Amino acid sequence: MTAPVHGDGRLAITVWPTFIGVIGRCIDGTLGEPTHHPDYQRSQITWTTGALVTGRARINVPAGEWTHFAYFRGPGDHEPVGEPIPIGQFPIQLIFSGAIFADPIIVN
Repeated sequence: MTAPVHGDGRLAITVWPTFIGVIGRCIDGTLGEPTHHPDYQRSQITWTTGALVTGRARINVPAGEWTHFAYFRGPGDHEPVGEPIPIGQFPIQLIFSGAIFADPIIVN
């Protein structure tokens, strides 16, 4: 026989996005996330916990002007999690394909 249990508490889980990409203008003139480009690859975020939850990632990008980070739950998701976040006061401009390092990524 079992009796109902009251007051056992509540389990709450926060799930952070697992992938990060960029949005801007590709060298070929297309706008948005450059998923069509062979040099582009979203990066999986490596999260660490401590006093703060922080992450870091290396995003492979084609040449272009990149203005925003976008967060995704998976490498092939079509919709970002939340609104894209501005990279900074000025866009990152690359004349050749390369990598953008997002470090640190800080959870508010």
